[in-house]
Amino acid sequence: MTEETVLNYTVTLHDAKQAVKFVEIVNSLSGHYDLRAGNYNFDAKSLLGVLSMDPSRTMMLTATGANRKQTEAALSDFILTEIHQSA
Repeated sequence: MTEETVLNYTVTLHDAKQAVKFVEIVNSLSGHYDLRAGNYNFDAKSLLGVLSMDPSRTMMLTATGANRKQTEAALSDFILTEIHQSA
């Protein structure tokens, strides 16, 4: 059994235009991406879900089964910090 890589980042989208660009990029990546802001959690590949969140809030992006280098390169305009969690 192999363990899937889980990546965690804080991200910000600033406005709806950036939210649309973010979703387009995430949809081009492999893996599962979730966005969380407060008690709300949405699939980051869902434009409706992402647009329903306040884009000016800092959010947590969790990527499961994603390539770290590819994710960080593609989303560098949105990532504020990587969150390292100990097991």
